This record gives sequence, C-alpha cells and structure tokens, in this order.
Amino acid sequence: MASTTVPGTGGSTVTVSNSNVVAQQIANAIAAVTTSGGTLSVTSFGIGSPPPSGPPAGTVGEIIITGSTGGGASIPAGYSFIVNNATAPITITAGNGQSVLNGTVGASVFGTGNNTVASGGGNGLVVLNGGTSFVVGLGTGNDTVFATGSGTTGGGAGANLLWGADTSTGSKQLIISNGTNDTVVAGAGSDTASNYGSNSLILGGSGSLVVGGSISNETVSAGSGSNTIFGALNGVYFLNSGKTVFVDTGGSNTIVGGTGSATIFGGAGKNLIFGDGGPIQFVGSAGTASIVGGSSTVSIFGGAGSNISFFGSSASGGATLAAYSGNETLNAGGSFSKNLFAAGSGAAVLIGGGGSDTMFAGAGSATLTSGAGSDFLTFVKGAAGGTDVITDFSANDTAVFVGYTAASIAAAVAGATTSGGSSTITLSDNTKITFSGVSNILNIAGQFQSF
Repeated sequence: MASTTVPGTGGSTVTVSNSNVVAQQIANAIAAVTTSGGTLSVTSFGIGSPPPSGPPAGTVGEIIITGSTGGGASIPAGYSFIVNNATAPITITAGNGQSVLNGTVGASVFGTGNNTVASGGGNGLVVLNGGTSFVVGLGTGNDTVFATGSGTTGGGAGANLLWGADTSTGSKQLIISNGTNDTVVAGAGSDTASNYGSNSLILGGSGSLVVGGSISNETVSAGSGSNTIFGALNGVYFLNSGKTVFVDTGGSNTIVGGTGSATIFGGAGKNLIFGDGGPIQFVGSAGTASIVGGSSTVSIFGGAGSNISFFGSSASGGATLAAYSGNETLNAGGSFSKNLFAAGSGAAVLIGGGGSDTMFAGAGSATLTSGAGSDFLTFVKGAAGGTDVITDFSANDTAVFVGYTAASIAAAVAGATTSGGSSTITLSDNTKITFSGVSNILNIAGQFQSF
C-alpha cells in the first residue's frame, strides 16, 4: 500500500501506510501550517500512557500515537492533528475539529464534532456525533461508519457499513460506496448515496434520498422521504411511501412500487415493474418494460423504440397507455382491467386485453388489437387523420366517431373497399380504417356510432 508522510518529532518524518484522498488532505493541512507562517508543535506518546496535556500556546499541535499493544486514548483539546502510528488496533477519542490519520492497522475513532478521519487498512470503526462538515475516507478494510450531522463519507474497497445516522431534517450527507457488498443507511436529512462498487444495499430513511453512481449491481429499499434514483446496470428497487423519481440508465432493473407515487423514466435497458398502492407514471424510451399493475392507476407514455407490456387484474387500477411519435408497441394483452389507449403520430401497435378497453386513434399509422372485452375504438376528427388497422373487431366492439356526422359515416361505409377479405373505409378527414377479416362492411356498420 502506498503511504503518506507527515512531520515527526525533532525534525524527523513519520510515514503512515495510507494514501487515500482524505489522508493526503490531512497531510496537506499539516504542511500548510508552516508554509502559511504558523508554528507546528509535534509530540508523541505511547499507547497505554497518558497523552501530553496540549501543545504550547500559539502553536498548532500534531500528536503521534505509537505502541504495539491495544488500548485507548482520549486526545486533549488543542491538538489539531492525530497521527496513529501504532502497530496494533487502538481506540481514539477525538475532540471537535480534530483530524485523525490512521494506517493499515484497524482503529476505532470516536469524534465529537467536525472531524476528518482517514483510515487505511484493517477493520475500522468511526463514530461521529453532531458535526456540520465531517469528512471520512476509508481504506481496504471492512469498516463501519456511524455519523450524525452533515458531512461526507467515502467508502473504501472492503465490505463496509456506512450509516448516515443524521436525525435532523436540516442535515446533509454524501455517502460514497466503492466497496463490494457495502450497506448504506440513510437518515432523516437530505442524503446522497453515490455507488461505484458492486452489490451494494441502500436503505432509505425518513429524509430525502438521491441514489446514483455507476455500480453494476445494487439493491435499494427507499425510505418514507422523497427519492431520486438513477438506476444501476442491474438493480432491484423497493419503493415506499415517499414520492420517487426513477431514471433508468440502460440496465436491467426490477422495481417494486410502494404506496407513494412513482415516476419512472425507462432507458435503453429492460425494466420489470410491480405496482402497489401508489400511482405509477412510466415514460418509455428505446428499451423494453413489463409493468404489473397494483391497486392504483398506471400511466404509460411510449417513446421511439418502446416495447411496453402491461399486466393488470380485473381488480387493479388499470392503465392509460399513450403512444408518441416513434415506432412503438404498447401491449396490455395480459391484462383484464379496463385500460385506455391513445395512438400518437408514429407507427404504434396497441394491444388490449380481456377487459373493456377504449382505444383512441392518432395522426400516425396505428395497428389496433382491442382484445376479448367489449371495447370502444374511437376516432376523433382533428386528432385522427392516420392510416389505421383494426385486427380483431368483434360483435362486442363499438367503433366511435367523434366530430363526424352520421351522414359522413354513412358515406364512408357506402364507399368502402374490400381487399384480401378486409374492408377499408375513408373518413371525411382522410382517416383510413381497415377492418381485418371483415369482408362486408355492412355486417358491422350497426356497431358504428357518431357524435
């Protein structure tokens, strides 16, 4: 492991096996004492004996802890920097504002304020209470950090427990996970978890939570506060009562809804979404998604390249599925709920299920399969104008024409053409509708209604 060098007693130097970013920050702060015209007072003591009472007046104190046996030491006020050069695990109690530089041997650090703590190797414990700007940088060990107040915790390469125990709604913590199998616990403040390792577990609290990074696998259990989550390459996400915004960054993710509302932006990856009591809004992109509805409503907005499937029982809240301008498929063929579909200006494929669905045609080319229920296929003058195909118009279905006169519909029926066993009518605004498998349009004309 690379090392960090700081001043020792009598003009010597001390090399600590720790070179993480926070260790370098502490070393730079020690060096800045003399370069800025101050006086650095360096002293040392062996663990097991009492530390000196404090540095001389008018100086900035650095205290070095040595020894080869375990033990504990409470560092007096006045020392700004604590350098742990012991060769066995020890316990350090630091005062407000004191910085602690640890080496490769695990240490326990208890701080009472705005502490800066750098850990190297070994399995360490850091407990900080009440700071407003603490900084913790971990090393290669399996470390535990429990911190209240506001500050930044940078996890190391081990399997770490990073507990943001902020109990105040005004506190803010940034927790950076770099290890494998880290656990991050958020608190009541505004917390951000940035994940760059693998297999992290993130537990939300009662405050607002932002989850991001470029991790390969993660599991997030959102808290009761508001959540903003940028999805991993492969993640599992359990939502709660808080309002959630989820952004898929191209991975394959599973999202389990909670009682709070969720807005989900689908990316180029694959998403599996289970609804619960809270409403869900899903905005599709070029990827695929399967959504299982819960007791509340689901709103699905397609995008270019979207392939979205919705599954809902007859007791579910149903879904509204709206296509946009690209080529997309919105499929509720596995649904038994009452769903509402709207085609867009692109080439959309809309597929209904076993419930009573309502489908609105758009300005593009839509293929409408309404399914087994008693369905309404609706064309609104001024909003239609496309070329549409109805694949399964049955005796239970109704074609609804809004804004068209009865006379214009009768004229369209009279002018129908037949090709390959299917009939096509052209409405007064040049909307063309083909009824697949209907060789005689008069057989279904009684199911046409105009308003």
